[in-house]
Amino acid sequence: PCAAGKYQADTAQSSCDDAVSGYYSPGTAGGANVASSVTTVATSQIPCAAGTYQASTARTSCNLVAAGYYSNGTITVNGVVETATGMIACPSGTWQDQTGQGSCKDADAGYYSEGTTPAEGTATDATSQTACGAGTWQNETGQSSCKDAEAGYYSEGTVGATGVTVTTIASSQTPCAAGTYQGTTAQTSCTDATAGSYSNG
Repeated sequence: PCAAGKYQADTAQSSCDDAVSGYYSPGTAGGANVASSVTTVATSQIPCAAGTYQASTARTSCNLVAAGYYSNGTITVNGVVETATGMIACPSGTWQDQTGQGSCKDADAGYYSEGTTPAEGTATDATSQTACGAGTWQNETGQSSCKDAEAGYYSEGTVGATGVTVTTIASSQTPCAAGTYQGTTAQTSCTDATAGSYSNG
């Protein structure tokens, strides 16, 4: 029988073929021939499923992609086979905190993600989204940065750490109220109008 990691699609052959990268084969399992309780007949190699990949040949399984990455699996697009031989980094504006996933998540409004990016030869994996900091906001999903609050507005940023109840999601900037003003961008509050002056907000 074909050993683990191998298969044979044709009859009357003297050897079995290695499963290629992006595929796997458990081999023919369960007995010496079809009449002896064979549970798996390795007549083909099996494509890696979404969320998995395989860079080597003659393997019995595919590997789960790490958090911060994804894999479409080995698929056919417009008649062309795209083999899953590696992990795909989450692009800018997305993140993924789980392993074995077929896609990445868009960053929520009030958050951003730079994606999985190389840093001095190593990768900074996008395993979480980042809250908009003080003085910034973001009303759109899937963004790689937050916007500075404009003059005349302010933002406390998204307040509340991971795993803690978020009290403020900075999905908008807040206009200065009547009697206050702000002439600078990226601020967390507005300033009271001084004596002898006023502000409509």
